[in-house]
Amino acid sequence: MKLCVFCGNPGGNLEHIIAQWLIQRMGAVDYPVVVAHRKEDGIKSRPPHLLNTYTTRSVCASCNNGWMSDLESWFKTKLGMLVEPTWPKLANEIIRSALYEKEMLAQWALKTVIMMDANSMMEAVTAPELATALYAGHLPPEMIVEIGFMHEKAVGGLLSHGFWMRNGASPVSWQKHKSGQSFKAVIQMNHLAVRVFRAPNTHASYLATNARLPLRCYPASQDPNTVDFRFHDIMEFDRNLELETWLGA
Repeated sequence: MKLCVFCGNPGGNLEHIIAQWLIQRMGAVDYPVVVAHRKEDGIKSRPPHLLNTYTTRSVCASCNNGWMSDLESWFKTKLGMLVEPTWPKLANEIIRSALYEKEMLAQWALKTVIMMDANSMMEAVTAPELATALYAGHLPPEMIVEIGFMHEKAVGGLLSHGFWMRNGASPVSWQKHKSGQSFKAVIQMNHLAVRVFRAPNTHASYLATNARLPLRCYPASQDPNTVDFRFHDIMEFDRNLELETWLGA
């Protein structure tokens, strides 16, 4: 029997990785989504399929209908307007209000990434202990959550073990972090993109084309009125992030 990745009890309960309310709110009932998983040798992906068939049975009914449902309700209440086909004029005010509860956003994002990972056709990106820690209400140290506005509206996601890395004077290269604890994921919902990543003993830097940067949400948060977080598409947003190794790491 498949066990729940969060609590370890018998699983098998059907979980929509992108919640049904989100699918409806995005106007994406008939939208074909492609989930890609990036490794050192490039991007591999499944054929497109409809969002309402993007599911997993890696959770139990208690988790699915309990704390996981509570996170979805929070996201729906606080940020639901941002996933609609038209970006709201009051987006910055909506984001600022939601970031008073930035830990809830971080928990929702990590929960969604773990569920995406459970459906992946490739090796796991997130370590199993992240799921059990999240169930206990703990977020991993050194995890960062950022958001961006995507000019090109789409629905999809990226999962990856690796990052573009700067190591001293060496050229930027694609690397998998040696700790085995690193991961990166981007979830795009129409114009809103949420990025979650963790890479111990590194420093996040950015290719700030036209002075555009992601809006940091967790663990520290930024005022959305002070950051130009507009990007053309999810690929530009993803490539914007580079990591630097700390001296002595």
